[in-house]
Amino acid sequence: MSPKRRVPPVTRRGAPPESLRGAPPGLRGSRDRSDGLRRGDASGHARPMASKDRLVIIEKRKARARNLRIFIAFFAITALTLLLITTILRKNQPAPRFQFIQPGRIVRTVEATALIVRDEVVLLAQDAGQWKPLAAEGVRVSANDRVAMVIRPGMESTITELENCEQQIAQIQLELIEQGSAPAAQAVYEEVNGEIAGIVRLLRKDAAGGILGNNRQYASSLELLIEARESRLQEIDFKDARLDQLASQRDYLSSILGENAGAVFATAPGIVSYRTDGMETRLDASAVESMTPETLASLLTESSGFVPVGTTVSAGSPVARISNGLIQYLVFYAQNAEPDWFEVGGRHTVSVVSEGIDIEECYVSSVSQSRDGVLVALYTDRQVARLFDRRVADCSITLPARTVEGLQVPVEALVEEAGETSIFLNESGFARRAAVKVLDRDRTRAIIEPKGEDPYKVEVSSIVIVNPESVVEGDKVG
Repeated sequence: MSPKRRVPPVTRRGAPPESLRGAPPGLRGSRDRSDGLRRGDASGHARPMASKDRLVIIEKRKARARNLRIFIAFFAITALTLLLITTILRKNQPAPRFQFIQPGRIVRTVEATALIVRDEVVLLAQDAGQWKPLAAEGVRVSANDRVAMVIRPGMESTITELENCEQQIAQIQLELIEQGSAPAAQAVYEEVNGEIAGIVRLLRKDAAGGILGNNRQYASSLELLIEARESRLQEIDFKDARLDQLASQRDYLSSILGENAGAVFATAPGIVSYRTDGMETRLDASAVESMTPETLASLLTESSGFVPVGTTVSAGSPVARISNGLIQYLVFYAQNAEPDWFEVGGRHTVSVVSEGIDIEECYVSSVSQSRDGVLVALYTDRQVARLFDRRVADCSITLPARTVEGLQVPVEALVEEAGETSIFLNESGFARRAAVKVLDRDRTRAIIEPKGEDPYKVEVSSIVIVNPESVVEGDKVG
């Protein structure tokens, strides 16, 4: 008979182990809970988790959700901002501007320093003493006219009294002009003041650029204008008793001085000046014909401008200068210029920078090539009185031989890409590109001509788009 197999005791599900069967119920419960934490139950469910770990996981989930919301909000704001910027830029994009193509030309110029030559006569004092002008600076006089007088010593008190009288006359005239009592005199003041304002602007411009070499010329021009104004005012009747009395006193004192002074007479007709530079006797028309670049450079260096005659003179010293006032020569050396730019008898326009004037009728008297440039002499009968106290002037001379003519467009209308130049035209309301060739240009204009066979014609009265950056090929522009 086989031995009986021992069957282990069957424990009911949920029953406590044998070691705890006799234990108190509280102890059995705590043991059951500890066992449950150490192992899972028979159904395969996960073991319970502590509350602290669950709290950490919940906080991490909240942080991820919060970061996701922030990222979505940032992305939405950025996209909205870009959309607004794009909309604003599209609305504020500059509209195309149009201009008709017109015929035009660009005239090239050459810059040079010119020596001004005239036929001049210097008047000398016969006696020593203090001199006084009898003709205003810059006026034309005839031969044998009295232009100055040299007062002999001992008449100083009379001279002082005459100067005080002239000063009082000037003050009263200015007072009447300010009151509006002399319309004719006011017109003279306004005319001369306009010319003075032009010189003052040039002076300020040079001072801002650090150019001080023209100050003496500006000062001479201002003095000349003021003296011319005083001379013109003397011819106006202000209808004032005070001025009439002072004028009579001035004439009386002048007659006394005239009786005790030696007169200086003009030996030739022309424009009178009381400034000299010591070069009058060496420079005339014959000197221009024989001038060389070396001689011109020496004269330009030697010239220091016209200097006013001192208040006192000695016998035989210069008192005044008479310029014929008909013809003046401008001699200059054009660096890197070609002889064919200047044709004898050819007409040029000269801009005198320091004076702000243009002399249009200037003709070539002679031209000769030397080293790396040409020596040119121009003659003109224009602006002689304006430049009669100038010996040197910075000039800009036009070159008709280098004039380029064609179709004119603004420089900003040109589109240059990959070595090709084109413009945009308004063709039936659409922007169309047309290839062109630039013949010449300056700072503001360009002279062009059509290039090749282009379906869109570039011609006079074609409409060019001045700001091509505002359109692309095929845009509707009108």
